[in-house]
Amino acid sequence: MWLIGGLRRSGLWGEAMLEVSSPQVVARDVPMLIGLGPIRSGTTWVHELLFGHSQVATTRLKEVNFFNRHFDQGVSWYEEQFRPCTRATRLRADISPFYMMDPTVCDRIARTVRNPLLMINLRSPYERVLSWYQKYRQDDHPIGRLASDPQIRAEALEIGLTASMLEQYGDRFGRSRLILVDYADLKDDPVRLAERLQLRLSLDIETPPSVTREVNASVRYRSAALRRLAHMGGPAVRTLSPNLFYAMKFGPLHDLVFAKQRIVGPSAEQKIDAIGGLRAAFEADISRLEDALDRDLTSWRYQAQVAALEPAQAPSAAAAAPVRVSTAAVPPKSRGLAGIPARVTLEARALWSLAWDPKVPLRARAASLAVASYLIMPIDLIPNRIPLFGHLDEAATIPLAIALFLWLSPTTLIRHHREGVRQSKAQIPA
Repeated sequence: MWLIGGLRRSGLWGEAMLEVSSPQVVARDVPMLIGLGPIRSGTTWVHELLFGHSQVATTRLKEVNFFNRHFDQGVSWYEEQFRPCTRATRLRADISPFYMMDPTVCDRIARTVRNPLLMINLRSPYERVLSWYQKYRQDDHPIGRLASDPQIRAEALEIGLTASMLEQYGDRFGRSRLILVDYADLKDDPVRLAERLQLRLSLDIETPPSVTREVNASVRYRSAALRRLAHMGGPAVRTLSPNLFYAMKFGPLHDLVFAKQRIVGPSAEQKIDAIGGLRAAFEADISRLEDALDRDLTSWRYQAQVAALEPAQAPSAAAAAPVRVSTAAVPPKSRGLAGIPARVTLEARALWSLAWDPKVPLRARAASLAVASYLIMPIDLIPNRIPLFGHLDEAATIPLAIALFLWLSPTTLIRHHREGVRQSKAQIPA
């Protein structure tokens, strides 16, 4: 991660902050972090890290898009999108990666937010465009249209080009307000990156278990019916219960919705041909970024991307074979049935101890109680008169409540109670 230290001290990056003549509207004492994007550069990972932090009040939903799509709603609407601040809150955060694609956002932020921290994620434009295509356009458009279709190509260029926007924010706010997050660091060591980012934001280090999992990756739904259901009901769930939405998309319920299988993209030859049509624009943009950041971005360039893709053209027989996960290296204790009762007992005792800890955030208790209250509600999502399936909703309520409680509780606190249970068990005489 480039914590401003890699930026140039002259030219583009002015030392003085811009003086804005219009009154600052969002002027709370709690600092504001605005994640500008761009898309497909790790912004969802950053949002999930901050969403679960006990000292951060994020927006209830990622991508509220206030400064680019809802600015006419007014600042009062924007304030309502944030989760309530508590005594422990040190930071508020709005992560909306489409901000980076709209040139009007910079001025709107300057007129609305006093001394914001601005986060920009950095990743090769070739990688981001291929990732965007594979996740959002592959089902509708063959990859060759990146080069042949003017409309698709214009969209790809809008997503990939970032140098001018980086220069705009550097000129407007000064280098001291910018935090640059390198996607390569996220791939190499997400735990270390999470720690450095939290320290830069003056937060206590809380590392959720999901920080090591790639979020918002190009993975498949478990079934076509589940995909249709998610597309139809997802917006409603996101509005009515953001906690449940994030639990299903990024949190403990993720594996119930998505399979651990990536979307199969186009061949390496097709990818190389597609990005070749964007080469001139992207190479010029990378050169501007190298000058602005005073960094060597050779690994971002076309030749490096082609070299990374080419080995996939002729996989060996061993590489082409289906990948099967072997359990031979798994310790007997973790895979044996005999160890299940002991592990369940450990988790139950740790959960009970955690439930009485006053350090557990209020949102963790409220979310789990809200879900558990379904058991006493007169409304039944699945009528009990239906054989076999009639009680599935009640059966899922408690596990879901527990999963939300653990997901919204600080990882360090959960670990502390687990270790306490283990130590108390070890001290019991045989």
